[in-house]
Amino acid sequence: MDLYVNEIWHDSKLAFGHLSPCKGNLTLNEAVLSRLWTPNSCFVNSKIADIHDSPSRNIYLTLFSNGTVWVNYRVRVKGPCSMDLSNFPMDTQTCLLIYESFNYNNQEVRMRWNADRPDPVYMLRPINLPDFDIQKIDPILVRVVYPAGMWDELQVRFTFKRRCVWYFLQSYVPTYLTIFISFNYNNQEVRMRWNADRPDPVYMLRPINLPDFDIQKIDPILVRVVYPAGMWDELQVRFTFKRRCVWYFLQSYVPTYLTIIISWIAFSLGPSPKAVQARTMLGVNALLAIIMQFGSTLRKLPRVSCLATWFDDVHLLESGGVGDRWIEDERRWQSDFINRLLLPEDERSCAHSSPH
Repeated sequence: MDLYVNEIWHDSKLAFGHLSPCKGNLTLNEAVLSRLWTPNSCFVNSKIADIHDSPSRNIYLTLFSNGTVWVNYRVRVKGPCSMDLSNFPMDTQTCLLIYESFNYNNQEVRMRWNADRPDPVYMLRPINLPDFDIQKIDPILVRVVYPAGMWDELQVRFTFKRRCVWYFLQSYVPTYLTIFISFNYNNQEVRMRWNADRPDPVYMLRPINLPDFDIQKIDPILVRVVYPAGMWDELQVRFTFKRRCVWYFLQSYVPTYLTIIISWIAFSLGPSPKAVQARTMLGVNALLAIIMQFGSTLRKLPRVSCLATWFDDVHLLESGGVGDRWIEDERRWQSDFINRLLLPEDERSCAHSSPH
C-alpha cells in the first residue's frame, strides 16, 4: 500500500523567529533533511518499505519559525498479515503495521498520534479490494520493552471483512443443492438407474479435443454403497484417457536415442591416449545435448529417471578407465623395453631365446 507518513517534532536550535524573517516557514528539499536531526522512524514489521522516487524522492520538508519541523514521506509498504480462516468465508482479518523510532527509546523520543485529529490514520480516497472491505482503521499507542529500554510504538490495526456473497452464490449454494438432491433418499425411497433406453446414457454432444489425451471410452456404472443411514445407489462415470505418445517419441525419445548412438562413436576411436580428448568431448557433448533436450520437454514429461543419461555417464567413466589402463600398460611396456636394452648382450640373447 501507499502511505503518506507525517512526522512533526520541535527542535529549538532551528528557530529563526528572532531574526524577523519575511517568511513564517521555509519549504526545503530532502538534501537539507540529511543535515537535520531526525527520530529515524521506520516500519519495524514491514517486509518491504521504500520511499517513492518518481522522478525524485517524495519527501516534503517544512521548517517553521519557532523550530517546528514537519516532514512528509510518500512510502510504499508491504506488511505481514496472519490470517485466521476458521470462519471462512465469513471471516474478519486483522493486520498490524508498527511504526517506531529505531534509534531512540522513549527517554529520548516520545512517539504520539496527532491529537488535533480525531482520526490520525485515514484514507485519502476509498480503496476497493477484490475480496475484502476495510471495516475500520485503529491507531494504537503501545509501549514495548527492549533490552535497551522502553520504546513507544505507533500501531495501525486494519480490520478487513471478507465479501462472502460471491462464495455463497458460486460455491455453497450449488453444493448444498447438490447434497440435498443426491443424499436425501437412500435406495429404499429412490432408486437411481441409468437410462435403459439408450445404449450410451453418458455421451458427448460433440467431439472433445484434448492437447495430450484421447478419450477412449466413457463407462456408466451403477454401484450400491452402504452408509450408516442405509444403502444408496451411486451412478458413477468412469472416463478412460489414452496419452498421445507420438509427440513424445518424435520430440524426446528419438533425439535422445540418436544422441546416445552418436556417443558410441567414441568406442571406435581406440584406447590410445591421443583419443582421450576426442572420446571425452563426444561424451560431454552427448551429455549436454541430453540435458538440454530434457530441459526443454521436462514440463511435458512425467518425473521418471532417464536411463540414457546414465548410459552416457557410464560411457565417460569407461573412457577414463580405459585411458588410465592404457597409459599404465604403455608405461610398463616402455619400462620393460628400456630394461632389455640395458641388459648385456649375452643375457639379452638368452632372454630372447627363452620360451614365454
